[in-house]
Amino acid sequence: MSFFNEIFSSSNQSVGSVNVDLGSSVLSATGLSRSALATLFRQDGLFGHESDLSPVEQAIVQSRLGPISGLRTRAVLAPTDARLIALESFTDSLVRAGGRADAADEAQLVKAGYSEAAVSEVVRVVQLARDVFGLTPARNEAAYRRTA
Repeated sequence: MSFFNEIFSSSNQSVGSVNVDLGSSVLSATGLSRSALATLFRQDGLFGHESDLSPVEQAIVQSRLGPISGLRTRAVLAPTDARLIALESFTDSLVRAGGRADAADEAQLVKAGYSEAAVSEVVRVVQLARDVFGLTPARNEAAYRRTA
């Protein structure tokens, strides 16, 4: 059972019934405090068990968020595959924009071979990191300087 299922199992809501639109956050959707959510994500990670992204892709996205204290991370090398570079670039753009996705950037990621669900997941993870851990572009500028 994923942490989101566990969160909503104590209420009468299911994960599928939670509507997080552009103006809301995981904080308002769950009703949990930033501290409680941070603890859950530090324990379980930013990605659910049924992620549309592979473990390597998850590591690339997470590496672009900058250091998040207490969050388990996987070591990741700078990608050389065009598809993974597109994912890295998209994540960097999201971080710089504070989690707001540009339609052209989304289209580029789909063109690189990612599903709409995967694109949405990356957007949600960046927004989650922003809302729960205080991700800000200025703090993470060094995280998205590419090193080969």
